[in-house]
This record gives sequence, structure tokens and C-alpha cells, in this order.
Amino acid sequence: MYFPKFIEAGKVYAAVPPLFGLYQGGKVVQYFTDNNEVSRYVKDQFTKRYELRDKDTGKKLTSNDIIKLFSTNLDYVELLENTAKIVAVHPKLLEDILIQVADDIELTVARTKHAAATKAMISMSMVNQDTLKGMIDTNVSFSLKKLNLKALKQRLEKKYRFIKVDIDNGNIVIRGLVYEKTQEIAIGPRFISSCYDVIHLLSKNERTYFSVNGETKSLYEVMMLVAKLLPNLKRYKGLGEQNPDELYDSTMSPDGRVLLQYTMQSAKEEIENIRIIDNDRSAILKGLSVTRQDIE
Repeated sequence: MYFPKFIEAGKVYAAVPPLFGLYQGGKVVQYFTDNNEVSRYVKDQFTKRYELRDKDTGKKLTSNDIIKLFSTNLDYVELLENTAKIVAVHPKLLEDILIQVADDIELTVARTKHAAATKAMISMSMVNQDTLKGMIDTNVSFSLKKLNLKALKQRLEKKYRFIKVDIDNGNIVIRGLVYEKTQEIAIGPRFISSCYDVIHLLSKNERTYFSVNGETKSLYEVMMLVAKLLPNLKRYKGLGEQNPDELYDSTMSPDGRVLLQYTMQSAKEEIENIRIIDNDRSAILKGLSVTRQDIE
């Protein structure tokens, strides 16, 4: 499939299409080939307007910290808001709940166990343990037996005046009035499964709350500020989303195209990445050994 003999001879190249296009007046003014390029551009625009600090330490984030933050979370607003619609919870409230869950959840993936950092141990004797464990898919199970219920209760009830966190018939239930809408959330297998992609993304973040120009902001609120800086940024899901002239200018023109030379190692990594992406939820295929036969 990858023509290994030609690769070994250094004769195989791939044209690298852009992943994003920044539009102005209906025309593309800049292309970006990956998240990092977008993040560097946004970092320059963001730091002209905002000072970003770690909420807990007060330390100002470095340029590399900001680029990493933006690169990891470019799709976070869309993902959180879409998930909020599915579970019928306000996005900000959902984020506050899932930040705690992402800290305390334990995932069992096939035979490999991955445990997220747990901040505290509490007694869960009053909580139905079946509520705190379940399946995300056929390969991934989860447990929240170490959920820091006390921290979750204190944070939510302090931030949201009309919210209460209770144990109802052995289940963790969050209910009350948030942003003029009645909310009721039962933390259980269906809820965790629906929110898994957000939990997975949150677990990748070193920080989830920040100080922005002296005001406390959550990750969602920071990325909303980023979105306002890029109102006309379009993510290409495939080359078919580009007009013919855009495809020529960005990918095919010898004057501006970016070519990537394949090596046996890069072909191997590409195959591994494809397998990881196709199975990202279970992550079973991470670390696979790809042979020369796979490349052929």
C-alpha cells in the first residue's frame, strides 16, 4: 500500500493540505496545516488583549503553555456544548461537574488499567455503588468510587446559589435552578457514557481554571474568548470542502505547497495513528508493533 521500495529510495512524497482556513470577506487570508499553527496565531492575538495566569498559583502562563492549551482544546467549546444538549444540562454547570469527574474517574481499558489522579478519598457508604460504575463501550468500563463528593458539593453549591447536591435513593443527584433553567442530573453510567469525550479531553489538561485579566475563568470561558478571536476560522474535514482555486493554492501549487517525504518510520507512525484514531475510545491499539508487511 505504501510502496516500501520507493520509500526506502526516498521517492515518495505527500502533499500536505491545510487543516484550517482563516476567511475574511469570503476569501481565505491564511491557511494552517495543524492545531499548533492555529494555536501560535491565536496566542499572538490573545496575549495582546488578555493576561493568562494559573488560578491557583497566580503564575503567568508561558507562550508554550498557552500554545499547548489552545492546541489541545480547539474543539472543546463545540464538544462541550453538543454534549450539554444531549444530557440537557447548561454547559457551564456540566463543565463544573465533569472537571471533578475527570479528576476522580478510573478507567479500565480491556486488560490495561488507567487511573486519573485522585485528589481525595471519602466515604461513599451512603451512595449506591452501582451508580458509580458502568460501561462506556464494550471495551471500556469506569468506576467513580473515589469521587470527591464533598468537593463537588462545596464547589457547586457555592458557585450556583440555587443548586443542591444530594444523595437520593443511593444515587448522586444534582438539581436546582441555573441560568433561569431547572436542572436535574443523576450521575450514573448513562450520564458518564454520554459525557466521556469531554471527560477524556479534560483529563489531558493540566489546568481547568484560570485567571484572565484578574478574573477567574473556566476552560470553557477561556476557549470562548479564543473563539471570538477566530470568528471566520473554518476547519476542513476533507479536501472536498475547499473550492477548486483554494485547493490549488493551498495544496497543489508548486509555489506554495508543503511536501512531506515518507520514510519507513513515518509510514509506520501513520499506520499506528490511523489505528489509534479508529479505536480512540478504547485505546486498545496504542503501542502496536507495525511491521514492514503492514506498510506493504
